[in-house]
Amino acid sequence: MSNPLDELLRSQVLRLQGFARSLANVAGLIPPTRSFEVSDFCLELDSTLDLTKFFDIAGLKNCLSYSIIDSFEGGNETLVTGTHLMGPEVPWGALALGKKLTPPDVNLFSIRDITILNVGGQLIIFDSEKRILSEISSRWYPVLLYSSSFLEKISNPARFFGSAFLSMADDDYNNYSHWTADVCTRLVMAPPSIPLLIPPIQQRFQIDSIQLLGLQDRILEIPDGESIFIAQLSVLSNVGPGLKHPAHHGSDWAKDALDRINLEIDASQSPNFRRMLISRQGASKRHLVNEEQLAGLLVPYGFKKVQLEMFTFQEQLALFSNAESVLGLHGAGLTGAAFMTSNSQLIEIHGDKYGTPAMKMLAAIRGVNYFSVTGESLDDNGNKSDVKLDIELFVKTIIDANLI
Repeated sequence: MSNPLDELLRSQVLRLQGFARSLANVAGLIPPTRSFEVSDFCLELDSTLDLTKFFDIAGLKNCLSYSIIDSFEGGNETLVTGTHLMGPEVPWGALALGKKLTPPDVNLFSIRDITILNVGGQLIIFDSEKRILSEISSRWYPVLLYSSSFLEKISNPARFFGSAFLSMADDDYNNYSHWTADVCTRLVMAPPSIPLLIPPIQQRFQIDSIQLLGLQDRILEIPDGESIFIAQLSVLSNVGPGLKHPAHHGSDWAKDALDRINLEIDASQSPNFRRMLISRQGASKRHLVNEEQLAGLLVPYGFKKVQLEMFTFQEQLALFSNAESVLGLHGAGLTGAAFMTSNSQLIEIHGDKYGTPAMKMLAAIRGVNYFSVTGESLDDNGNKSDVKLDIELFVKTIIDANLI
């Protein structure tokens, strides 16, 4: 009888958003942070997975062909500043405001004779002895590789390349925020000329950003289920499990990369909306349920409701570059704060049961004035929960604070 994962990993189910995390919880490999519905997958799985029956795990320092070829300092600490305007001060707000961010240093290192396997958009890296380099592989490798059927693919790569640069191995490629702040900043820091290694592109913003940066002729995609051999792989540290997002922590090199992206922005490529309400109307989760009421009350103050998915990547960056004031519910679209001008303002709305200081951090490193508001999460569904805000009180609050 075949291992239940053998068939599962070949199916389209793996492409569903959040599947790897669900599967890891079922396998008992990571502590569950919230409940997941996996009954649709008809999955029966032994909770004691022993990956070592198929593969050895190695750290970079155990890899004989590993060498550091360059280093980038994180720089000075960044103080996260901002003002909480309304609602309870939930832990993520209280912890972030006034916190000093310690920017991570990164190394650019080179490894020889590497095999890279793509499993459902997750990249798993093997050294010349076919050991998993866990520090630069997707954090889901313990689950994704629990199948002997991959041994043949690793031993027989489909293609061979002399050199390539790996930007990030983990599973955030298709998230707009992580693509913009984590992947794009690494791509512009890559050594010149060599191919840039990524899983297959699935989103329009990925194509737009690559074209904006003039990198379209250097992209090397690995099809799902395929392995490739690279004679010399260049990779920045801090790319796999435990990823500490450098742009969100104020790293000097990441800020330099954002500045380089900023230079490519043509502000004339989008409408000049000086004040924007970023709508999540087209998002699959986390909506502001009384958004229409808010949009109506903000019209007299010059605010325009904007659905970012209606604009190209270039146009989105230009919208934020032109804006003096942006407000909206927490979401990937607010990553545009990284391209706002100093002394502009970002007003971010969170629910009271979920939050992250990510946008506070981006605002802090760009000199954007940050303001937070807490609304009511309408269920216990974590970051998927819709949020309700006392709209009239909110508008009065930002008027009293001279923000509009």
